Amino acid sequence: NIIGCTSGKENDWAYYQTGSRSSNLKAAASKSIVNIKAGEQLYVMGYPASLGADSPEQINPIYASASKARDGLDASGLILISGGVQGGNSGGPVFAQIDGEIKVIGIVSTMVHGGNYGCATPISRIK
Repeated sequence: NIIGCTSGKENDWAYYQTGSRSSNLKAAASKSIVNIKAGEQLYVMGYPASLGADSPEQINPIYASASKARDGLDASGLILISGGVQGGNSGGPVFAQIDGEIKVIGIVSTMVHGGNYGCATPISRIK
């Protein structure tokens, strides 16, 4: 069941609810996301250039290291990411270590063309 989607200049993703809700992943609180400092390690997951999506029977996402490019959020309320974001990562999760745990902080929503940067919508904005 698709429960939401957005497309446009700042966001390009859809999300849906699966039948299973079991997961050890936790979403980061809004305050925790804002407090991640520039240069801190992030992890991005997705299918850049369709890598990892070889066939419907064999789907293995690609993980990449990145870092937070600036303190806080940008003027649009997005997380600016340095490195790790390429075409095919849109809609993929962005993780960070917060209080000793790996947590989802956002989903990749845009790639800044001509540079090595991308943006993620904070998970706290996704309802």
